[in-house]
Amino acid sequence: MRGWARRAALAGAALALALPGQAWASQWATISAEEAPVHQFANGTSPVLGRFVRGERIPVSSDLIRDVFGDYWYQTLTQTGGKGFVSARHLLADKDRDAQDGMGLQIGTRPRVEEQGSKGWTIALRALGAGAFVSGGAGLGAGGEFEAAMNLLLGERHHLRRMFALAPFAAFASGGAVFGGGLVFRPYVASRLEPEARIRSGVFSGDDESAFGAGLALGSRYPLSLVPGPHFALSLEASGFAGLEAPNPIFASVGFGVGYHF
Repeated sequence: MRGWARRAALAGAALALALPGQAWASQWATISAEEAPVHQFANGTSPVLGRFVRGERIPVSSDLIRDVFGDYWYQTLTQTGGKGFVSARHLLADKDRDAQDGMGLQIGTRPRVEEQGSKGWTIALRALGAGAFVSGGAGLGAGGEFEAAMNLLLGERHHLRRMFALAPFAAFASGGAVFGGGLVFRPYVASRLEPEARIRSGVFSGDDESAFGAGLALGSRYPLSLVPGPHFALSLEASGFAGLEAPNPIFASVGFGVGYHF
């Protein structure tokens, strides 16, 4: 198909897709890669329906689709007018051209910084200030927590790098402290705010007592950077720890702080 006829066909299809009642609204994008395959589904292993070349202008969806490996995809149209998917790495969408930094990512979707490059961070250091409750007469008071987490690197890219981590920690408050370690689990979510769960074990140390115990912490983190590389993130967490030996102390806290990821 001649170039002008091909562009006309794509433009007509894009207008149709933008009409009310359609499943998705379109915008225009420019192919930035040497070649951009169009896949049947939003993953790199699905059948290839066609290919675009550098400089071509194509209609793409206004929203991004993210696969389980952390890669982003736009829905688009094939040269024959059918629907397919092209990787965000291969194009620059007009809507956010100045902010995409060569990645084809939209500011509106607020992707986490870890998803914007081929590699992510491995270590996270964080400090929280907390309101805490310690049983045994100490009651409510101020406290804090320090933690150093190292990812288990189950994969080379994106979410698989940081899904699980090992993390020694120290939590303290008036009336006692807890020292131990734990397993961090970060479930996959398609948003920038990432939930975290921690299963912990350690030793409670009080004024006149100590006991081995276990606990659970639930929270989330919010990266403060939109560019790849080391960055800070805010953390909010509620945690509880119970001694499994007499006198069965309880340590509970709600904390807020900042972490550094690198």
